[in-house]
Amino acid sequence: MAIAIARDFPMFIDGRSTESSDGTWLEVHDPATTELVGRVPAGTSADVDRAVAAARASFRDGSRVLGQAAAVRRDSSAQAANFVWSRRPSDAESA
Repeated sequence: MAIAIARDFPMFIDGRSTESSDGTWLEVHDPATTELVGRVPAGTSADVDRAVAAARASFRDGSRVLGQAAAVRRDSSAQAANFVWSRRPSDAESA
């Protein structure tokens, strides 16, 4: 029988792993076995405020980057398609 090791699963705010602002944790149990799976931070309203502020700042600061990221994805997809297309069997080879 395997021994399960419970672990802590922090929340992520502003791209960083963090605990709740008051340090409180909630236990998470497997509903089928009631075995302890791990713990998660018991987020507070202050944590929600931090997360919302970080998301707003990210959206505001990242709006100009989003267009750049889309262009990179487009170009990468085009390069991948060209690569696959260039390596397809010709009609003579597949006959």
